[in-house]
Amino acid sequence: MSLTRQTRWMLPALAASLLLPVLAARADGDRVLQMTFAVRNGSGDNPMVAVWVESAEGEFVKTLRVFSKTLAYHRDLTAWRFKSKASEKDPGYDAITGATIKWGRQASLTVPVKTGDRDLLDGSYVLRIESRKFNGQHYRTFKIPLTKEFAGGKFEDAGYVASVEVAVKDAPKPEAK
Repeated sequence: MSLTRQTRWMLPALAASLLLPVLAARADGDRVLQMTFAVRNGSGDNPMVAVWVESAEGEFVKTLRVFSKTLAYHRDLTAWRFKSKASEKDPGYDAITGATIKWGRQASLTVPVKTGDRDLLDGSYVLRIESRKFNGQHYRTFKIPLTKEFAGGKFEDAGYVASVEVAVKDAPKPEAK
């Protein structure tokens, strides 16, 4: 199939018109929440961890990550499971699960501040963390309010996740080719 001279000129213009909104959004400084989860030292089975967002009123919004690839154990994360069940019938676990965080180690997670029509820093969301060990304690009260003035920081808890460091950063720019 041969392209006419007019069509060959229009293709770059069409590509540019599709890319401009993306480039403009990057220029406005898209931001991300960069989180580092630190698990305490311990023994036995490593803890499972669920991280999700809910509204300030306690309504489930979205699962961000489940640090446990063994689906059979996800049922033990009862607070997350109860909250997410109605919204995420089968949330596509492949996209949100990650390796279990080993004792004394850290794991990172980066999520966009703006997703669709949601702005996680508009003052109406809470970051939730639940941790549980097979045949062990269950910690489900770790909450980090994402206020309008949220600038990040280090947040500590008595659970298996000892702390979460959260930083609000500009999203990395795509690499030029």
